[in-house]
Amino acid sequence: MKKEYIKGIVEGFYGRPWDWQERKDLLTAMTGKYNLYIYAPKEDNYHRDLWRETYPEAFMNLFEELVTFGKERAIDISLALSPGLSLIHSDEKDLNIVCDKFMRFADRGVTTFCLFFDDIPETLIHPADKERFSSLADGQSYFTNKVYERLINKIPNFRFIMCPTLYFGEEVNEYHHELGQKLFQDIEIMWTGPKVCSEKLETSEAKMISGVFKRPVLYWDNYPVNDSAMAPELHIGPYMGRDGDLYRHSSGIVLNPMSRAYASMISLNTAGEYFEKRETFDALSSWKSTIKKMAPACHEAFLEFALANQKSPICPDDSQLLRNILQTFKSLYAERRRDEAGEHLIKTGRHIRENAEKIEKELDAKLLADIKMWLDEYNHWGETLCLVGDVVLADLSMYREDTSEENLNNVAARDKKLEDHLKQAVEFNTTVLGDELFTFALDRLRISKGLVTMYRY
Repeated sequence: MKKEYIKGIVEGFYGRPWDWQERKDLLTAMTGKYNLYIYAPKEDNYHRDLWRETYPEAFMNLFEELVTFGKERAIDISLALSPGLSLIHSDEKDLNIVCDKFMRFADRGVTTFCLFFDDIPETLIHPADKERFSSLADGQSYFTNKVYERLINKIPNFRFIMCPTLYFGEEVNEYHHELGQKLFQDIEIMWTGPKVCSEKLETSEAKMISGVFKRPVLYWDNYPVNDSAMAPELHIGPYMGRDGDLYRHSSGIVLNPMSRAYASMISLNTAGEYFEKRETFDALSSWKSTIKKMAPACHEAFLEFALANQKSPICPDDSQLLRNILQTFKSLYAERRRDEAGEHLIKTGRHIRENAEKIEKELDAKLLADIKMWLDEYNHWGETLCLVGDVVLADLSMYREDTSEENLNNVAARDKKLEDHLKQAVEFNTTVLGDELFTFALDRLRISKGLVTMYRY
């Protein structure tokens, strides 16, 4: 019997795991669009570092509650273990531990289980494994198949998912071929695409990797996750770059969100529409519609804020919004319409600050808490544009031969205000609009300070 196409979420990021209420709120929002949630937070020690240890009873009760909550919404709640850092593939004790741990969750209603071997050494590390197995793929296949054999007749509607150690790439090697050859056919194999966080997932690649794995690939789509080096970014952009017919050549897609559950809902909602519409999916239209639903009282302001945060693995370029702002300034300045150029910066900066104020006032409290750090920086850069505009206009007074000491002091005071403001930027743990605005503001500050020095010399 053909299994249902997986439309899933994997809580598989590094950083603070979601709390139980966040999980329930997310499952509620995903009802009707998704059918699988995988519990796999990297910072849960019982999932990864202490995988041999038993989960406390209090956790088990909460997880069972989540399983029931998911079933009421037709969402399968899955548990993953990530034992690869210390697993001995040939050890019967380790096999028993994994199977017993899975069975404890099966007794609470879980039917889909996952073994993750991602982010571990790419070779066998234990002497016993090196002696018994010819390769890492050989050892992982053996252990995964053994778990499958133990559980298939004990758990109704059992589904088993495996994430390999080499889980991405533009090329494949013997590890992938061996895994596809030796792993039991009913076990799903995950793949993130050409990269860990792939800009595009294309049909041609899905056909290739499915052929290597000898089964339709299950995509682990690392979006909108923002862990590791991406932590300063806020991924609230559209779900783009995924071919509409991937479903024909894969067994499903699971998205890995951010640790900020409510902010993740923006991209997850648009991905839900992608699952539904497939070839007819319009990423930008869906994204704008989602923002309107999630920020009804301030959707226009929030859309501009989202455009200021467009940089992500899916959209690797800095904000087009900023490029447009600076290009308008540079064009006006080159045409010697310098008053207009300065006023353009001030007007734009005020508009950004008004957006930030409206969002803070009107946005849902949970979503606001998730984006607050980025909203503060967005507001900061709005003020930056105003201050740079003031400096540009002040500089024009010197060009117009008002080089009195009083005016030079006035210009210097504006320079100092901008300088102090730019120093505050290093305190942000976030990145909004990209680095070009800071560079632009610093250049204008240096020009202005240079002019004051020149006229005072």
